[in-house]
Amino acid sequence: MCVKVALMDELFRLEHLAKTFDELKRIRETESKDVIDKIRNWAFDVKSKHLAESYFTKAVSYLLKHWEGLTLLLKDVKLPLTNNDVERVLRYSVLGRKNFHGSKTINGADVAATLYTVIESCKKSELNPIEYMKYVILNPRYYRN
Repeated sequence: MCVKVALMDELFRLEHLAKTFDELKRIRETESKDVIDKIRNWAFDVKSKHLAESYFTKAVSYLLKHWEGLTLLLKDVKLPLTNNDVERVLRYSVLGRKNFHGSKTINGADVAATLYTVIESCKKSELNPIEYMKYVILNPRYYRN
């Protein structure tokens, strides 16, 4: 396995060890910081050895140029290691946009977009979307003005 992939795997492994934000903060301040330092040293090493302007060296230069922003998670425990959750949620709205063409009307597309929002919000909040919608429909007093 490539060194940089192994280092990223190690970061993910460390993140999964934490059960609380306090544990995650401690892990990031010590063990994760050590792994991130190894990644930075690897990047400087690669950049010094590869003087040619290849796509690879451009990628490493980009990494180093944005290093401060990429390592903010060491200072703020609320920041995730990746943006995979956001990417996953956006995927559904992009697929939904394709499906809106079959909505026939603007109102139909609006309803579909609203339902996508409710469903994805439920998933993010670890609620069952079907149970949530049943509850809201059967208890209208909670959403009337």
